[in-house]
Amino acid sequence: MIVSYDNLVGAVYIKMTSDSKIAKTVEFAPETLVDLAKDGKLIGIEMLNPGRRVLKRLAKKFHSPELTRINLQKLQEAVS
Repeated sequence: MIVSYDNLVGAVYIKMTSDSKIAKTVEFAPETLVDLAKDGKLIGIEMLNPGRRVLKRLAKKFHSPELTRINLQKLQEAVS
């Protein structure tokens, strides 16, 4: 998993895997888009104004508990 933060627009991108091609992008929640492989596997997440609640929902839906360990505040502070 690779997490990057775009300070200019306040967006977080979480790349879950690099071994699959993006087949489609869907809106998971307001200001949250998910990139999916052809088989429905989660490839990446883009979040504008990221929040813990959405990360928890994503972790549950896509069976990715590692998402709950991302510290968004530290990430934002590191790039500021």
